[in-house]
Amino acid sequence: MPERPAILVTANEEQPHFQFFFVCTFGAVESRHSTWSGVDCDVAGHVIGLNLSNESISSGIENSNGLFGLQYLQSLNLAFNKFNSTQIPSRLANLTNLKHLNLSYAGFAGQIPSEISGMTRLVTLDLSTKSFIGSLPLKLENPNLRVLVQNLSKLRELYLDGVNISSSHGNEWCQALSSSLPNLQVLSLIDCILSGPIHSSLADLHSLSVIRLDQNNLSTPVPEFMSGFSNLTSLRLSSCGLTGTFPEKIFQVPTLETLDLSNNKLLRGSVPRILMNNSLQILMLSDTNFSGNTLPDSIGNLKHLSRIELAGCNFNGTIPTSMSNLTELVNLDLSANNFSGQIPSFHMSKNLTYLDLSFNVLSGGISSTDWPQLVNLVYVDLRNNLLTGSIPPSLLSLPSLQQLQLGSNQFNSQVLELPNASSSVLGTLDLSDNRLEGPIPKSIFQLKKLKILLLSSNKFNGTVQLDSIQRLANLTTLDLSYNSLTVNASSDSPFLSQITTLKLASCNLSVIPNLKNQLRLFHLDLSQNQISEEVPNWIWNVSNGILTHLNLSCNLLKGLQVPYSLPNLSVLDLHSNQLQGKIPPPPTTAVYVDYSRNFFTSIPPDIGSFLNFTVFLSLSNNNLGGVIPQSMCNATNLRVLDLSNNSMSGTVPACLTGGIQTLGVLNLRGNNLKGSIPAIISSAMRIILLSWLFFIPFSTNFFGIPIIHVSGQCQSDQQSLLLQMKNSLLFNSTLSVRLMRWNQSTDCCTWSGVDCDMAGRVIGLDLSEESIYGGVDNSTGLFALQHLWSLNLASNLFDEAQIPSRLANLTNLTYLNLSDAGFVGQIPIEISSLTRLVTLDLSCSFTARLQLENPNLKVLVQNFSELRELYLDRVNISAHGNEWGQALSSSLPNLQVLSLSFCFLSGPIHSSLADLHSLSVIRLDFNDLSSPVPEFLDYSHSHHHWR
Repeated sequence: MPERPAILVTANEEQPHFQFFFVCTFGAVESRHSTWSGVDCDVAGHVIGLNLSNESISSGIENSNGLFGLQYLQSLNLAFNKFNSTQIPSRLANLTNLKHLNLSYAGFAGQIPSEISGMTRLVTLDLSTKSFIGSLPLKLENPNLRVLVQNLSKLRELYLDGVNISSSHGNEWCQALSSSLPNLQVLSLIDCILSGPIHSSLADLHSLSVIRLDQNNLSTPVPEFMSGFSNLTSLRLSSCGLTGTFPEKIFQVPTLETLDLSNNKLLRGSVPRILMNNSLQILMLSDTNFSGNTLPDSIGNLKHLSRIELAGCNFNGTIPTSMSNLTELVNLDLSANNFSGQIPSFHMSKNLTYLDLSFNVLSGGISSTDWPQLVNLVYVDLRNNLLTGSIPPSLLSLPSLQQLQLGSNQFNSQVLELPNASSSVLGTLDLSDNRLEGPIPKSIFQLKKLKILLLSSNKFNGTVQLDSIQRLANLTTLDLSYNSLTVNASSDSPFLSQITTLKLASCNLSVIPNLKNQLRLFHLDLSQNQISEEVPNWIWNVSNGILTHLNLSCNLLKGLQVPYSLPNLSVLDLHSNQLQGKIPPPPTTAVYVDYSRNFFTSIPPDIGSFLNFTVFLSLSNNNLGGVIPQSMCNATNLRVLDLSNNSMSGTVPACLTGGIQTLGVLNLRGNNLKGSIPAIISSAMRIILLSWLFFIPFSTNFFGIPIIHVSGQCQSDQQSLLLQMKNSLLFNSTLSVRLMRWNQSTDCCTWSGVDCDMAGRVIGLDLSEESIYGGVDNSTGLFALQHLWSLNLASNLFDEAQIPSRLANLTNLTYLNLSDAGFVGQIPIEISSLTRLVTLDLSCSFTARLQLENPNLKVLVQNFSELRELYLDRVNISAHGNEWGQALSSSLPNLQVLSLSFCFLSGPIHSSLADLHSLSVIRLDFNDLSSPVPEFLDYSHSHHHWR
């Protein structure tokens, strides 16, 4: 056995680093290595295959002399290990007989060595990787892609997902592949920072059957020649910034099985009226601009379709009844469109597991006969439609159903008892915001797997004993609010200890439930009840202080039991009770505090020291006397301060009208205060309500930011769009103070963060610092707010999503603030079409996460003749002095504020900047200007601030 020593050397020399499971087997001298797991041999006993994938090997392999001595090796698989950002060893080139090399997701980083290009027998090469924030990427710079593949003429499969190939433009990477890889069948370059366009030379790769270019900034139309790949089975181009009209001929490629064009907002197209492709299995068009089109009946001809995802495409019309012919359908997502009419029958799709028709305008009832055959359904989401009638028990009792979401419809009957409830696997049941009536079925409380139960905003009646809920041992979220229920919590029995969210607003509670044993409760809402006792001091220690959201408003509470120590609450709402005495100092972690409409008589002098994070504070409609404490000036994050309708006297601290830069609403009327209005107020101030001045109706602030100060009653379509947007967003229910208070039962023009005009149309939206994450791409409701002219999404957590191009739909925008919101990548060209913008803020806290390359700065601002404020701090602009200077001066005649810190700008500062006569603030610090300060920036030009 000539290669046993090499194998043993590999195992033994790497034992300090290799923690794979069978290393000890490698050392068993009595065993034949042709029988070892992961080893393949030819008839002569030569090792020709080595599979060490997913073996938790750590460190690197550069010292593995035994490995590099396996001269007959034809296949090497080291995928899914933990090589801790080491480089791919150049000595792999010693393995000259390799045909299959798989190093995917193994933790390699740095430059791919040029020696790989010498492995001329390779048929399959997989170097795919996944980079994480702070980790070193795997890249192809020197050598570049052309050099890597120049000798790999036998290659049939190339996988470089996640490898940084940004040095190659469209014509370069396409020509590199087409000139060197004539036999290529599989091309996978997902998330490689490639740029477009897709060059016509790619058409020379006649054997291509799989093309995966997802998550690259191609910014190009899909070329017609792709319909000429006669063997094409999979075409994936999601999140590529595709433009133009998608060629319908590609739908008709007879071999095509997978087509994924999702998340290309500017890609237009339509599903052909005639579809005869008998191979297509997966069709994904979500979040494209296949808008205004109906879905043709011919989709029912695609007999092998198993997955259809058409969410957020603005399809209208009815859902074709021909879809009932799709017997192999497993996954169907038609959410966030404008489909109307009734839900068609899917009873023939017996393999259907996932059904999402939410956020449409579907109407009519749900047939009770369609569901019994769908025994494999796991997920059903029909939220936010116009469905009426009853909810069939056959749907509720499906044997595999785990999530059922029917909220925000118009179901208007009694919910019948569920058959076989005790054997159900249902984990989420959302029936909220309907018109359901009668008692809550007792069988709901027999759903042993239930984790989330949402029954709020209906017409349920009767009495619910909290003890009856004890059987739901897995329940984490319960919302029975806003029904006609009476919840009996008189028992001293402790409530479910694993509950995290408990909402019992407007449930006729007379006592606070026994929640002393709670371990995980962080959101508690007992508002609008009849609780008349003191607030027990044990409530502040619930869940060992992890309670973050507490709403006890609109009760009959008399006081706070002493001693008390408030926990780390983010939201504390005690308004509309009968609380007396001194205002209790709020938790230092609180973001939202409402003590209004009580009988408090004094404010602690040091209250400001507790308001480090507070954004909203209302002490209105109490019996407060004395002066406004000077410590209020320490509340530097306040946006709303309401001290109205008290008996306060003295002078208003100057900081409240000029010092707190974030303060947008100040209400002091109905007091005995005195003072004068300062000449300059905070740039954030929207509304001042003072006791000696009823209203100051500012139309703009110091730099022209639009101010909204009047509103009418909310129009129903505007409310629907806002709720649709809310339901499409991912946010922290504890920290998202404004979003959590939006509900269908109140006028949307009164919602926090929403401003309306006199006609009840939404014209302002401020969702800054709402802990929204994941992105806004699917927020169809947001992009339909056609009257919106102020949008603030600053300081959120959009998890490296790109700025959505659909913002261009909001053609009336004059104020757009996306600063520090977590967006990354190229700023979309569509922003340049927002010609009414007065203020644009895309600044970041982290350098170069956003780029202005294609389009560049000149293209972005070319239509912004009204712009007065431009903030692009830490955006990678990488422009020379004459370029960025002339781009600004030629397009922005009214510019007053220019902030381009850390933008990779180079000098000199071009003289054309002198044409911007209105400039009052210039920030160009931390750029490589390497230039004298030009004389035209002299203070004689009235520049208030130059940096």
